[in-house]
Amino acid sequence: MIWKEIFYRGGVMLLKPKVSVIVPFFNAEGTIAKCLYSILANKKVSMEIICVNDGSLDNGQKVVEQIRKRHLNIKLFSHKSNKGLFQARLTGITMARGKYIGFVDSDDYVSSSFFTQLYQKAVESDADIVAGRIMNVSSEDVFYIQNRCLDFPYTRWDEHKNLYDLYWQQEGRCYPWHVIWNKLYRRELWEYVYSELKDKSIYLTMMEDFIFSSVILSNVQTFASGRTCVNLQKEFYYYVQSENNMTSVKGNYERWKQNIADMGRAFGEVKNFLEGKGILPLYGQHLEQWKQRYSRYWNRNIKRTEFTDIQKDRLLELLKKSLDISQLEMPDEEDEYYYSEAEFMSGGAEK
Repeated sequence: MIWKEIFYRGGVMLLKPKVSVIVPFFNAEGTIAKCLYSILANKKVSMEIICVNDGSLDNGQKVVEQIRKRHLNIKLFSHKSNKGLFQARLTGITMARGKYIGFVDSDDYVSSSFFTQLYQKAVESDADIVAGRIMNVSSEDVFYIQNRCLDFPYTRWDEHKNLYDLYWQQEGRCYPWHVIWNKLYRRELWEYVYSELKDKSIYLTMMEDFIFSSVILSNVQTFASGRTCVNLQKEFYYYVQSENNMTSVKGNYERWKQNIADMGRAFGEVKNFLEGKGILPLYGQHLEQWKQRYSRYWNRNIKRTEFTDIQKDRLLELLKKSLDISQLEMPDEEDEYYYSEAEFMSGGAEK
């Protein structure tokens, strides 16, 4: 990949940005404007926003084009057909020119200084990865956070601890570990692993973050400074959960089938990666526990849906087949990582 210091748009010279924010979107005309304006509010850091239209069938691209007319730092690329979130993010990565790369999903938004503060922290700490906090927003506009992860593991890591060990030891308990949209990454990390990712032709609309994180975090310890930092307590990524979300209890049955199949493929891809690197013996048991934990979550989620009993039974059988699990269990107290509302209902959240 070639990373240019200067490019031109409409005859205007634009310098290389400090931060590249990648926003894939598919049929997001109702949410993409709020998403983009929240990113644009981060005015104190030079930034480009790379929007990747993944074959949308609605007017989402027109919305982006209208905003783009007023903001020269927005770039737009369109897939001719829907390739899935995994491929859309890879497309954005190839276009990024910033020193750091971040991601925002098109139905989410960020605080007005999220990227500004993460970038400043990255520079001060010479960090490869900086993470903010995730604020969940329910369909009833209630704000809450995963209270298990208030002490995010990055805060406990130093040069004497293996970051990748910590990643696997939490076995899926700490959601902020494996999602990529609550973080800034030094761009060279993505350049380093791009060759391992670019030839994957898999179509995924969920769990792609698990693959990305399992690959990229394996290289942090051996690349560049190998430092990470976090604990930016007041900078939030707002993860919006609506009735249109992929795992809504009122969701589309065919989409649930796709999601369960995606989950199985994601676990399979990560297992193949670990095996190819010769480190499956080190982390295979953690991978299995992670898979078992997710089977428990999804068992419960399926039973909570409004599908018919026959549809639920079919989804449960597909879950067992996709994850290669013979017996499904329900989550126990150790699995739970939600929820705490009090801190945020008393004025903690910026909307």
